[in-house]
Amino acid sequence: MGQFSHTRGAHDRWSGSVDGRLREGSDTIGGFRGDDWSGFGRSASAWLGTAIKPEGLTRLRVLAAWNRVVRNDAFQFRRDSATAEYDGLGSFDLDLLTAPVQMREERLAVIDVGDRLDRMVERHSWTARCQWLERTMDWVSNPDAPAVPLTRRVIRFSVEDLLRFEPPYHFSVFTRASWSRIGDSGTEDDDRTVGSAAVGVTARLVEGVRLFADLGRETTAAALPSGEWRESGGRSLVVGLPNERRDSAQIGVRVFLFGEQVIGSVAYFDERTDNAAFRDWAWEAAHPAGLAMATGRVDAIRYGVWPRWSRGGWRTEWSVRPLSSLTVVLNWYEDGRDNGPVHGGNRRGMFMTRYEFEEGALEGFSIGGGFEYRNDIRFNDGYTMPGGVRWNLLLGYKRKLYGSSPTEIRLVLRNLEGDHYQPTRFARDRGRQVFLTVGQEF
Repeated sequence: MGQFSHTRGAHDRWSGSVDGRLREGSDTIGGFRGDDWSGFGRSASAWLGTAIKPEGLTRLRVLAAWNRVVRNDAFQFRRDSATAEYDGLGSFDLDLLTAPVQMREERLAVIDVGDRLDRMVERHSWTARCQWLERTMDWVSNPDAPAVPLTRRVIRFSVEDLLRFEPPYHFSVFTRASWSRIGDSGTEDDDRTVGSAAVGVTARLVEGVRLFADLGRETTAAALPSGEWRESGGRSLVVGLPNERRDSAQIGVRVFLFGEQVIGSVAYFDERTDNAAFRDWAWEAAHPAGLAMATGRVDAIRYGVWPRWSRGGWRTEWSVRPLSSLTVVLNWYEDGRDNGPVHGGNRRGMFMTRYEFEEGALEGFSIGGGFEYRNDIRFNDGYTMPGGVRWNLLLGYKRKLYGSSPTEIRLVLRNLEGDHYQPTRFARDRGRQVFLTVGQEF
């Protein structure tokens, strides 16, 4: 599958990608993806895996993956960067994306096993997983300094368990736990241990209406260092950030109506994070060239810690299919606390509809559209990222044009009115966008 896009704003830009997969039966066993962003950078990804069913096990899965991102300008996302308007790399984690990194490479290996047991009123399934990750980043402190390789290695073990009770009980219990050992080279931090645990319950109230609730606690290591360097034994070592601890809770109702033609949920959520890592724009504004100290230095791009960042509010999600050919999706998110180093962005919504022609002269064609909404976001240096409404249009065509497998062509027009809706701080005016996607199965 290939995708090409054109962004028209302060500068016209083209980008393109190619995506391919290999399949054996119903299991994906391999794939690749390559992207080029009009002179701003490029990336490549590949993965290979297989799922088998040995005797006594429902599933055994083995997966290996590799990803590499190279940017032409390591300081593309500084406040004063001439290319900071471009945000063609948004498919990756934003914190890792915006760091002063020339190259980032990741290698991943996963092994998991699972089983399922069915009894008279009980259905029990579990999964155990072992994961190894190595991430290397070429960190650039300033334009005149050589890149410093920083490497993180992670070993992670996790288990998930789901227990369902059938009539007359009508409820299920879900539990999840993980343990990770993280080692960072190029930093002054020792290896650290983090973990997570969560439990959730779902119960049927009446036919088509279910109550759900869950609690969770997670300790994570910040993805990036602080940007502060200290001299130690003739070496410069970067200072890491403390572990984050996130406590979360959620309770809500999910409905299935008219033979599941209408599926929706309404939930209240509460989330509190201690030592939340964030990019400190106010510090960068006050120190555009960084800061020299007796014990070392601080880079011009710096990451800080917010002692307590909390969110609380409600969300709702709905999917309606009154006809087999018509789909309507509606989501809304509202955070009533809106505290922390970044304010706003706490009110978001989305509406989308799509109709597929199943017969007649237009058979194979589809048309859809909708809008996205988000309020303004204000950063701690006073910069405001505009929100608003962004209207989108979707056109598609699917037909067997080659062999026995269908070909799908999709045209997406985003931000039809050219509104100054800004998805991230690094895209002052994304303008109108056109995405053309062509997919062919073999």
